[in-house]
Amino acid sequence: MDELTNPTDLKSKSTGKKVFILSEVYESPAGVEDHFARTPDWKDWPKFDAWLKKCKVTKASSTTIFNSLTWGGK
Repeated sequence: MDELTNPTDLKSKSTGKKVFILSEVYESPAGVEDHFARTPDWKDWPKFDAWLKKCKVTKASSTTIFNSLTWGGK
C-alpha cells in the first residue's frame, strides 16, 4: 500500500513510498528456527536479499502471539 503521511487517516497524502508487510505464523519457535535454517537453500534467496537491501526493513524475527483479533465471529 502507499505509505501515508498520517497512517491513521486513510485520506491523508502518500509519502510516495510503498509499504509491504510479510507476516508468517509458526506453531512454535522450532518452526522459526527451521525457516531460518532453510533460507540459504531457497533458490531465489539471493534475489530477495538484494531487493531487501534496497528497502527500509523492520524485522520482528520471532515473537509470541498473546492475543489475536478476529472479525466476524471465528
